[in-house]
Amino acid sequence: MFERFTDQARRVVVFAQEECRLLEHDHIGTEHLVLGLLHDADREDDDGSGQALAAAGATLTAARRRLQETSAAGPRVAGHIPFSRRARKVYEGALRAAGIWGQQPIDRRHLLVGVLGLRDGTGVRLLADLGVDIDALAAAAGRLVANAARPRPPLNRRLHPQARRYLAAQPDPAADVEGLRRLTSETSRRYAGQPIDLPLVRDTELGGVSCRLYSSGLSQRPGVVQIHGGGWVTGDMDSQDVTCRRLAAQSGWAVVAVDFRRSPEHPYPAALDDVMSVTEALRSGAEDAVDPARLAVLGDSAGGNMAAVAARRVRDAGGPPYELQVLIYPVTDAAMDTRSYRKFAADCGLTAAAMRFYWSAYAPPDPFDPDVSPLRTLDLAGLPPAYVITAEFDPLRDEGEGYAAALAEAGVPVAAHRCIGAIHGFWRLPGFFDAGRSAISDVAGALRGLG
Repeated sequence: MFERFTDQARRVVVFAQEECRLLEHDHIGTEHLVLGLLHDADREDDDGSGQALAAAGATLTAARRRLQETSAAGPRVAGHIPFSRRARKVYEGALRAAGIWGQQPIDRRHLLVGVLGLRDGTGVRLLADLGVDIDALAAAAGRLVANAARPRPPLNRRLHPQARRYLAAQPDPAADVEGLRRLTSETSRRYAGQPIDLPLVRDTELGGVSCRLYSSGLSQRPGVVQIHGGGWVTGDMDSQDVTCRRLAAQSGWAVVAVDFRRSPEHPYPAALDDVMSVTEALRSGAEDAVDPARLAVLGDSAGGNMAAVAARRVRDAGGPPYELQVLIYPVTDAAMDTRSYRKFAADCGLTAAAMRFYWSAYAPPDPFDPDVSPLRTLDLAGLPPAYVITAEFDPLRDEGEGYAAALAEAGVPVAAHRCIGAIHGFWRLPGFFDAGRSAISDVAGALRGLG
């Protein structure tokens, strides 16, 4: 394990062992790791953890004295001193903190975060006995790790140049829901491109839900139920207007964009219920421009989540199935514990922190219910053919590809494509991203192939 540590982090472990031996304790605990962290607090090359401890009022002398007062010496241990279970948990916490921000190797900052993450540990109690404000110190340690997070050169070199330019031009994230929505709208206006003219574009209502219909002709044709992304919180019909127009023009299918109710004002299952209501209305022939016997479903990101769930619900209801489910970098699992989540947590546009917020806003009672996390569905057999598109540099990449693999294992015909060099969000911005234009063309081709 220690081969993944910086020299300074290894010194913390060495000093912890020496302090443990000096105090005649029989195992290295979290309290000894605190002493190890305090040893190098005043080094010139301190990574900030020493300054944070000093600013909090912790000193090596005071901490050592406190341990001598509150802990009894045990039998001397010759040779290697074992680590306590809690001390090993510190290392796990440090590895997790580094992984969330895509950082390697493990340094003193990560170890400090690991110690402070065990609120019932002896190390935290020791710091509290010294008068340290644990919450304030934990916040300071978290900022140290976050501020050290920078896009790594190898990652930047592999990102598509368009993705690099896009990320470099993005403003700071918004701090509230309305700010997030404004940012989504502004991004679409800036990067989606110019809308193309179609013979038929009109706002309508289906099943009591506002929708927008796009068609490249006036005759009845097959219809795609289109569910926009945005973490169930942001996005609307306008944010994907350009994409819907392009898809309708290139595919020959009518596109029905669903203006579902958004979280947090309308948490789960409001948005999903709206999608199902629109599907049922189209099946009943409520829209003359759409063939009620021929429907597909398409969604990106959180919209992909609902598209996948809708496909399964339609199957379970026993009605005519969708002819195709198109899932663009879909959200398929609430666990947020994949390798791509850890690798691209902070510096590729969509962040793990943003997804945690979106999940909290959607607020499902059971995040691992198959209606929320379709990857948890036990029986995927009999679902409609799937076209799954993912982005290489996207936290959602692995769960989308995992769902595609699960569908294929269940015997569902699957076409899966990873867009190399791409980041989350390209689908709705075809005026800027080549990947967006290519994906629209590919999906349109898949729809045309259905006849």
